[in-house]
Amino acid sequence: SDSGLISIAGGKLTGYRKMAERVVNRIAVKMEEEFNIVLKPCETDKIPLCGNDFKKYKHVKRYIAEVSDRLEQDGLTAYDASYLVANYGKQSEVILKTYATLKDKDVHVRLAKAELQYGIAFEMVQNPMDFFIRRTGRLYFDIDSITTLLDPILQEFQTLFKWDDAKRLSYKEELEAEIHEHSNFSLERI
Repeated sequence: SDSGLISIAGGKLTGYRKMAERVVNRIAVKMEEEFNIVLKPCETDKIPLCGNDFKKYKHVKRYIAEVSDRLEQDGLTAYDASYLVANYGKQSEVILKTYATLKDKDVHVRLAKAELQYGIAFEMVQNPMDFFIRRTGRLYFDIDSITTLLDPILQEFQTLFKWDDAKRLSYKEELEAEIHEHSNFSLERI
């Protein structure tokens, strides 16, 4: 901005390395131009992400195929495997281990519950907005899945966090409002 503030916004998208690299590089140029301070180039692309020990894309594809073979036995698809691996890398194993212990008949609900438990344990998911919006991006990238998952996931939150019914219903109303807002385009909002 005109004040010199450099910001990045976009919810989950702010976590992407390329966006972060561009911001860091822009700050480095600004520091050199304005304060004659020379910073080292951004090196975060050399730091492995947690759960990502893939050396090449073919290794990712092979792992997706392995996960897909395991999930297809339960009626899940290659898309489900690809989603897990794209979001969690080899950490998918933790989710799949939990998935195998759950008893829900609907395999998509079971997988989402396993993903939720992983998010709570390892990624600071604290409420349904964290899960559906910030962690999984379902509100932006798979909004239709929320319809099926909303009540079971809210029930799981209620159980895990010992909520009363009022709190669960409050989150349900909040999520339904978000779904409505993101499902109904209006030129009036522009």
